[in-house]
Formats: sequence, C-alpha cells, structure tokens
Amino acid sequence: MLVPSAAELLTILSVASPLELAWHTASVGALLLRRRWPVAVLLVPWWPGEDGRSSYEEALFGVLSAAMMSAGPTAVGRLVQARAQLYRRIEELARARDRERALLTEMAAAEERARLAREMHDVVSHRISLISVQAGACEATTEDPESRAAAAVIRGLGAATLRELRQLLGALRFAQRPPGLGDLPSLIRSSGLPVRCLGEPVAALPWTEAVEHTAYRSVQEALTNIRKHAPGAEATVSLSRETPDGPVLVVDIHSTRPTAAATATAVRIPGGGHGLSGLRERAELLGGRLEAAPQKDGGFHVRVTLPEPRSAKTPATGPAEPQPPTT
Repeated sequence: MLVPSAAELLTILSVASPLELAWHTASVGALLLRRRWPVAVLLVPWWPGEDGRSSYEEALFGVLSAAMMSAGPTAVGRLVQARAQLYRRIEELARARDRERALLTEMAAAEERARLAREMHDVVSHRISLISVQAGACEATTEDPESRAAAAVIRGLGAATLRELRQLLGALRFAQRPPGLGDLPSLIRSSGLPVRCLGEPVAALPWTEAVEHTAYRSVQEALTNIRKHAPGAEATVSLSRETPDGPVLVVDIHSTRPTAAATATAVRIPGGGHGLSGLRERAELLGGRLEAAPQKDGGFHVRVTLPEPRSAKTPATGPAEPQPPTT
C-alpha cells in the first residue's frame, strides 16, 4: 500500500533540500499512521520553504501532490479492508448455514422415525397379521401332515416377524401419494372379512390428503384388530359427513360378536397395543377424536371424527344416502 509513497520519497531524496526532506518524511509517516490519526495526512504537506517562509503555490502543490500520491494507497487499503470484512462475514454466514442445515436434518430424521413407527404398525403389521391368520386357519383345517407343518412354520415366522418389526426404524418414504378413501375397496377385499361398506359417495368428496389418510388407517387398524381378536365376526364400515361448524368426516367401524367355533380354532397373534393410541394421536393432530368401546351385543365399535381444515374447500352437499352393502 505504501509503494507510491515510497517512490515519492525516493524522488524527493534526489532533488529536495534537507528541510523539505524532513517534511516529506513526516508526510510518509503520517500516511503510515493514518488509521489512528487520519487528519495528519492533510496537515503534514503544509511545509515551509527553504528560507523558512511558506508560499501559497508551494502549499497548494504540496497538498495536491500528497493527495495524488496518497489517494491510490488509501483506496487500495480501504478496498482490501472491505474485502477482508466481507470474507469474514461470508465465513460466519456459511458456519451459521451449516449449523441450521444440521439442525434441520436432525429434525427431519426425528419426524421420519416417528412417521415410520406408525407406518410400520399400520402397513407391515397389517399384512403379516393376515398371513399369520391364514396360515393358522390352514394349519387347523388341513389333513395333510406336510401342509400342516408348513402352515405352522409360516405362522411362527409371521409372529416372530411381527415382534422384530416393532423394534426397527429406518428411512422410508411414500413413492406415491399415501392411501386414502379411494383405496378402501381394495383394503376391504384384501382383509378377508365379510364387510359391509356404507356411505361411499362421502369418499368421493374432496377431503384433504391428511384426513383421507387418517381415515384409511383407522379402517385398516380396525379390520386388523377384528381379524386378531374377533375371528368369524362381521364388520360394517360407514362413512358420513356432518356440518356443525364445517365439514366433518365420521368413520364408524362396527364388528359383531365373534363366533364360538372361530374363537376355539383362532390363532393368537401378538399385538403391540399401540394401534388405537397411535390412531388417536393422528386424529387429535387434525383436531378430531377417536372413540372405541365394546358394545352390549358383544361386538366392538370404533368411531373416528375428522374435521376438514377451514382452508380446504368442500362443496356444500347434504348427508350422503347409504348405499347398498358391498362385500
């Protein structure tokens, strides 16, 4: 930064008098210390002449020459300082961004683990439970010893897999949209239960994805519990729409009393005891509620009430008429 001033000093050494040399040397020193005493740069160039007297021309020339010689180093110094401050600021922002990214990653991982815990119980446990039930039924009804042994192995592996799956967490995501009300027919067909479904037009209404997914999981969990704990029972799934303060989806799942013959040959499937509690948490997150209780006729009834968010637009239609039951 002081190279131009040093060049000025070398030029003065060859032409100036000792008195002028002293003042120019002081000017360079003042430029060097300008960050502490910046006003000295403007005061030093006013030096006296050889006879000890100053003149206007000499003073003006000194001011202009000092300004010209110091402008370059001053500008370069300010630029270097500004760039250094900018680099420090960029480094601070980068560190802050890295910390924020790490926190967001941890939060996303925690949310994913919580979501997976619910999905594992709702999806995987449902499928394996059906496999174990079918294998147990095959074991109880078949007369072929080899088939009975194979069915027993399948049932045992299914029960062990259920216990192991409840201990696992990973990082799975939906490749497509989560299942909703439109997927209820396939769910009912795959359950292997005699199920009556009422209120199908309600499922065609434009509910939000969260409401539909929670309703689907509620029906899935209820049907799975019927297969586990009420073998031989019939189920009824009813969808209705209420509008006290806004559109509300009501899902009712009712099971009849299990038959004695089916109960005697039923295979006990291990349960984690978290199905209904997990569904209750899902419903409460959406502002709804879940009610589950045994009935006087020996059956069991589950009701899930899910209000539609006020931001969602649902057409104003009346309650849906019950449709003919489907099996």
